[in-house]
Amino acid sequence: MDPLIADVVVPLLQGLGESDRPRADVVISRWHQDPDDALRHAARLIAPQGTDLQRISGNRGRGRG
Repeated sequence: MDPLIADVVVPLLQGLGESDRPRADVVISRWHQDPDDALRHAARLIAPQGTDLQRISGNRGRGRG
């Protein structure tokens, strides 16, 4: 897991209210289409279609090293 996703993006998404989360989902959807591999990878990790954000943040640091 990328530490930026686990330590920054996921906690920010978890803290969003009902009105702000759909806006964030639009941005994440744009990342899916971005030519940058890193953004597409991040979007796959935090996809709005049912991704368990608590599971992602709980796995930070695993599989690295």
